Amino acid sequence: MSSNQTSTKSISLSIELRNDDQLSTEDLDQMTRLMQDEIEEHIDIQSIQLSPGGQPIPEGTKAAGEAVTIGMLLLQVLPATLPALMSFFQEWTLRPGNRPVKIKTQVQDRSIEVEFDPRVSSADEIAALTQKFQTMLTEKPEDSHG
Repeated sequence: MSSNQTSTKSISLSIELRNDDQLSTEDLDQMTRLMQDEIEEHIDIQSIQLSPGGQPIPEGTKAAGEAVTIGMLLLQVLPATLPALMSFFQEWTLRPGNRPVKIKTQVQDRSIEVEFDPRVSSADEIAALTQKFQTMLTEKPEDSHG
């Protein structure tokens, strides 16, 4: 048994669907909500929500009166869930028409960010990014001095 506390502590992740202005804000919002639904349906996570604040909801968009950042989700996950979640993001970005995904998190004093973009990365490169992200989340900061 390891004394590494990251094995039971939840991890907060910020998920951003990248938009290169080819999608309307309504389409980006719809795609973000679709991603949220798919994650909730297929992956055992602690919580997921649309990111509050940021851009106002465009006029005519159906919303519950709260401002959200279009294209962003906030997740709380256990480390054991990361492989399934990363696999989901790999698969998501490789689907035709889907947007690249940027994942950000803060682990103690380190900010970790990775972007899945099949337009600039091969499937093998995305798999390597996934492994690197998981390793960075689980390594102790004192192990990474260099």
